[in-house]
Amino acid sequence: MGVLRSFYSRLSRKRINDPLADDTELNRVLSTLDLTALGIGSTLGLGVYVLAGEVAKQTAGPSVTISFLIAGIASAFAGLCYAEFGARVPKAGSAYVYSYVTVGELIAFIIGWNLILEYIIGTASVAKGYSGYLDALLDHKMSGAFRDVWDIHKDVSPALAEYIAEYFDFFAFGVTFFTSVILAVGVNISSMFNKLFTLLNLAVILFGPLKVFGCFVLSPHCITIFVSHVSLLPAATPENWNIPEDKTTLGSGGFLPYGISGMLAGAATCFYGFVGFDVIATTGKLGLTGEETRNPQKSIPFAIVLSLSFIFLAYFGISTVLTMMVPYYSLNENSPIPSAFADLNWNFAKWIVSIGALFGLSTSLLGGMFPLPRVVYAMAMDGVMFRCLSSVNSWSKTPLLATLLAGLFGGIMAALFELRALVDMMSIGTLLAYTLVAACVLILRFPKILPTLKFTKAATLVGFNTLLVQAETEIFTEHETWALTLLGIFGFFILVHLIILFRQPQQTKGLKFKVISPLVIFSFLYYFCQVPFIPLLPALSIFINTYLMLKLSVKTWERFGVWMAIGEFLHFSQSP
Repeated sequence: MGVLRSFYSRLSRKRINDPLADDTELNRVLSTLDLTALGIGSTLGLGVYVLAGEVAKQTAGPSVTISFLIAGIASAFAGLCYAEFGARVPKAGSAYVYSYVTVGELIAFIIGWNLILEYIIGTASVAKGYSGYLDALLDHKMSGAFRDVWDIHKDVSPALAEYIAEYFDFFAFGVTFFTSVILAVGVNISSMFNKLFTLLNLAVILFGPLKVFGCFVLSPHCITIFVSHVSLLPAATPENWNIPEDKTTLGSGGFLPYGISGMLAGAATCFYGFVGFDVIATTGKLGLTGEETRNPQKSIPFAIVLSLSFIFLAYFGISTVLTMMVPYYSLNENSPIPSAFADLNWNFAKWIVSIGALFGLSTSLLGGMFPLPRVVYAMAMDGVMFRCLSSVNSWSKTPLLATLLAGLFGGIMAALFELRALVDMMSIGTLLAYTLVAACVLILRFPKILPTLKFTKAATLVGFNTLLVQAETEIFTEHETWALTLLGIFGFFILVHLIILFRQPQQTKGLKFKVISPLVIFSFLYYFCQVPFIPLLPALSIFINTYLMLKLSVKTWERFGVWMAIGEFLHFSQSP
């Protein structure tokens, strides 16, 4: 009995959050501008230059703009929760530390282990996209040379060939490990590189011809289907949007060629494009960058809000112009923007955007890898991973071993796996982390000493009805009357009980500063750094994230189970 009690105590123990504890071995050099550039740079890479074209062609068509909007709203909810947590718990380790402070070690380790998965795959996918972009610019000569050295498909079974790359991508491996070396040298140097590349990336995204030229070639014909003729016409009418579905396998034309379901499926994929802003939260006092930030309580929330605003506008603008410059069904999935300019014979614009894409993917690679060694560092400091990974180099003031190992593993995955396989594995860990952060915000707002019996009943009923609504949405797509009725009833119950939760006493101490929130609610407002409309916004965040997780494939859940089994083995192998 004593062993079980000790085991439970270990799994449920919480980290003590001391807001006065400022000691850290890491170097505090990052400003709000540095954090904003880090958030933008880590996000505006693969999403802008590859994801928008792929989703537009295969999943959503021109409605990819709405897909990005939906994904942006979901990310904004998560971003608000991260911002409040960043103010309350400004420590390195992101959602891992947040959950350790609020719900205990077991859940914290699960989140931390999935964040490691997220950042490794994120880094590898960007490196893979980087290699593919460069290879396309070199007329596929690089891939041909690599294939001559090692054709992997000759050595694997057909089942594995679906996920394994055709060849060992030496460039993807090299650029990933080189990035880890830059990060290992020191935060100052890597931050300087990141700000420079981010500035160049934004300049290319706002590149005049992309907007101005787009305005001249916008035509409804670009979002119609007519396979035998894909060139732009100087004149077209909206009637050309409605083409019979049997004309093509790429939708039925119009703004919603794949229907509303395609637009929503596109939103789930576009969510990947917003993954990266949480790197800001990893720079807190015990978060990741917070321990390397001069004023984490103020800088982290402001940088999250600011970076998400710029990221959404960039995605929305690029996807709008891209799908109206050329027909969505003729987009090149590997390099859609340069190919769009090439189709219109704007070769100088093609090369400017292509070079800018390499800068953008460089910042995305830097930002994507930055939090990985710091999550490992935070977990090692807490004793849930090998202690040697928490060592900080006396000269560079960075977790040297953790950084180099992150580059090594990320490079191997980038070299061996296909881009689509990497992206498919990334979402579940991210969504789980975002869900738990939203739940932790509710836990902190309604601490154990405050909730009433009404709170307990309401919270239980909200959770139960949310699960019922998730189940009903599976039948909702069949337009069954009884399913629609039950969906409305359960939705009404959720709303009523959320109102009951809203009326309960809340804990808001410690959130005393204000930040400017441009563009998130489309106006400049001052607000205290806390999630508004508690408990509605965290509940919406949990609902959306859970819904998206349940839409993931069975294979994704199977791989997730294997990853978690490995993690728990490592967790319990550590000494108490």
